[in-house]
Amino acid sequence: LVKQFTPPGDAEPPSSSFKAAWSALVAGVEETAAAREDAAAVIISEVCQPLRTLIKEKTAERAERLKEIAQLHGDLAKHAATFEKCRKVYDKVEKDALAAKAAFDKLDASDASSRKKVETERREYAAKAQGREEAERQLREVCGGRPKR
Repeated sequence: LVKQFTPPGDAEPPSSSFKAAWSALVAGVEETAAAREDAAAVIISEVCQPLRTLIKEKTAERAERLKEIAQLHGDLAKHAATFEKCRKVYDKVEKDALAAKAAFDKLDASDASSRKKVETERREYAAKAQGREEAERQLREVCGGRPKR
């Protein structure tokens, strides 16, 4: 390297102190370049490679989490639809049971009604009340609690 940077032959021959200084400068630059290459190799092996591995792991983990979130979102939508369906059935059955009870109470209060008609309404009310309890049980299974009225 020193020979590359020596002046051409027609110039004055450099002094020995200049040659020594120039050689020391070139040697210092070479040492700095070698130290820089060593530092770069250490940084690549100890910092960059682990970071690349971590990025790959986190990217795979993120993809897995996104898939899990999509599945949970689908399950939530399915359960919400099932809940709404059960709630509608429960509301209808409860409305029918209340109407049957009102009809029974009206007939029971009326003296002109026959006992047979009162018993028929009582049985109808009992059947609808049982249907309401069954719908309430199904709704409770779906939502895990007592239905709101």
